Amino acid sequence: MNDTAPWAEARMRELFAQRTPGERVEMACRSFTAARALVLAGLRREHPGIGGEQLRLRLLERTYAADFEPAAWTRLLALWHEPRDRGAIAAK
Repeated sequence: MNDTAPWAEARMRELFAQRTPGERVEMACRSFTAARALVLAGLRREHPGIGGEQLRLRLLERTYAADFEPAAWTRLLALWHEPRDRGAIAAK
């Protein structure tokens, strides 16, 4: 879906092209951070009291599940739930 008027899209492209590569990366990072904050807020609203691992798992699912074939997503979830030494992982 694209609900942006063609003239507005052209103007945005023009303004974006005037930015340095570093500024564009910074803009993309800020956009990702804002989108993540919105998803987290929505998850907390949908699931009051959620936190920790369950919140991170729901964030992962909301953000990336559609990018995987169902079988691959199932394997990824199995890895997520696999017992692991978190200290050893953090030290790598």
